[in-house]
Amino acid sequence: GASSSTYENASNFILHRFVAHADSVTAITCGIGLCNSTIIISCSLDCTCKFWNLLLGTHLRTVEFPCTVFGVALDPTESEFYVAGSEGFIYKGTMKVESKQLVSQGLQLVKWAQKHGGAIVSLVMMNEGQNLISAAEDGSVWVWEAVTGQVIMTLQNEMGSISHMVVATGRGARMDSSGS
Repeated sequence: GASSSTYENASNFILHRFVAHADSVTAITCGIGLCNSTIIISCSLDCTCKFWNLLLGTHLRTVEFPCTVFGVALDPTESEFYVAGSEGFIYKGTMKVESKQLVSQGLQLVKWAQKHGGAIVSLVMMNEGQNLISAAEDGSVWVWEAVTGQVIMTLQNEMGSISHMVVATGRGARMDSSGS
């Protein structure tokens, strides 16, 4: 094991420490914005996504969902974000909300109509923001058209449930499965 002095030395390099969620963090994504501001979005078993400014170390916004959130993706322009719900739906939200009234009414989020047969465990943005790929515990992988929220291709994993997905340079997807 590492000595306590190793951890003390490591803490000297920590720029910001966020006390964020009421439960385990399930995914984090980030984008590089204008004026060198870096936005981070974290999601959690506490049914929220939290938005952070990394350079300033400040909390910007919290969005609540009706279910546990397992994945989050940000489009390349940083104008929209996508959230993977444990109930099988994808939620699309806008990064800039025009009024507090819209936030209180929940109108900054759109739940896409099509639903996976299990919890969505991973989301990946592809093709310069044109497509979103979702992977669910039921073994399904769907390719979505990001603008319309329509599924344009479905893949079925015959190895069992999916626990994580990695997409390689826009040319394919690799799925880790638990097998059966």
